[in-house]
Amino acid sequence: MQRIPLVLHTQMMPDKKLTTADVFKDELLVRGEWVVACVDPKICWPMALEKIAYRKQQLYVIPQFDDYYPSVAVMRGPGLPTFEAAQVLLLNFLSAKCWLEGHGCDVAHWTGGNLPRPVAGFARSGVQLMRTMHYNPFEIPDVADQKARWSLAFYREGLSIQQVPYAFLSFYKIINILRRSGKDQKAWINGKIDAAVALERIRAKPRLDALRKTGADIGEYLYESGRCAIAHAGHGVTVDPEDPRDLRRLADDLPLMKALAAYGIEHEFGINSARTIYDMHLYELRGFREHFGAALTARLKSGESPVLSEYPALPNLTIGLHRQDPFAPLTDMAATIVASDEGYVLVECTHASGRTGMFLWLAFHEERLGCDVFYGLESIDDGSAAAAAEAAAVMCFRRNYFANGQLIVRHAATGEIWGRCDAFKPVNVDMGRTLDGMDATIAKFEAEAVARAAARPR
Repeated sequence: MQRIPLVLHTQMMPDKKLTTADVFKDELLVRGEWVVACVDPKICWPMALEKIAYRKQQLYVIPQFDDYYPSVAVMRGPGLPTFEAAQVLLLNFLSAKCWLEGHGCDVAHWTGGNLPRPVAGFARSGVQLMRTMHYNPFEIPDVADQKARWSLAFYREGLSIQQVPYAFLSFYKIINILRRSGKDQKAWINGKIDAAVALERIRAKPRLDALRKTGADIGEYLYESGRCAIAHAGHGVTVDPEDPRDLRRLADDLPLMKALAAYGIEHEFGINSARTIYDMHLYELRGFREHFGAALTARLKSGESPVLSEYPALPNLTIGLHRQDPFAPLTDMAATIVASDEGYVLVECTHASGRTGMFLWLAFHEERLGCDVFYGLESIDDGSAAAAAEAAAVMCFRRNYFANGQLIVRHAATGEIWGRCDAFKPVNVDMGRTLDGMDATIAKFEAEAVARAAARPR
């Protein structure tokens, strides 16, 4: 299953530099058998610690701090019996991130120990680090097929290598995985080049047009003058590493190979690109699609209205907002499908208290997750202090959702993300006054909860 995030918004390094005390706390102070990949990332790196569940393991993406390299770490345990097994996991993760961001990431050093200690010397490393406050941990590809994993690894390698000939060869290895013989590779290239270049038009299309004007057979040219000329030496065409003309030609050809490699990964192995996921909104209902299964999902996408008895029971769900603490009344809610109509599924979520309820709608034919936080979310007042506290938390959720919150629906027991939305964008409102009014309502409910608790008979 492919898990691809949105395009990141980035910013350059902040003025305040992180210290060891800023980063090493909580889980990173737990002693165990740690494995750490210290990296030279061309992808954006987070400005704060990020915890990511990947292949049933907890990974820690560690920001650059003091004079230590940025890094990603994992504690060995069940499923990671050796240091090398942990290395493979971290490399798979980095390859997946590079695929969905389109930039490379080298591992500069490996470390291990009873704590996740990165290597020092960052100031002298020459690494040019671009940081982001909006690091996105969603939809990271986790593929089981070994050839698909190799392809992601070679793609990361091609994005990371500074020498153009070897970057070219790394991308070409993906074609080699897809088609075994040179003849079949040439045929595949000629059959897919136009579709591949359509996704890399700015850089690849001019080169493709220029080659076609010479009458070149594109598959033959890339195989003989690229792949073979780089891999072989002294027999036939050979790339001279000291000839600027050869290096310039390969630099011109590199966007073609990158486009073909990316096309092969997405269309031969089914690992969706960030562009595809974003355009088709496949992140909104991912967990629900997996839970319902391919057959039922296909019926819903075609606009059918299955009867309620055909749906599998839903687990408890937690509804929240990205990068915000949980809202107690919206956690561990019993979820029940209450309606199904022409590709729409209506889910009613109810908190254990019975006071807070919320509706979610799943539009499978549009790949959309939706809710109405004003008319589809209620908090019943039974006169108790707990009810007033719940009302305050529900209003806080509404307020933060309205202020560009990003809806997240999780499996309550596992924490796995079942669906998420883009940031909510209110229109035709006075945001200042609206948020001020909500803040006042929250304060009123909180004060009421305190007053009711104080008035409770002893």
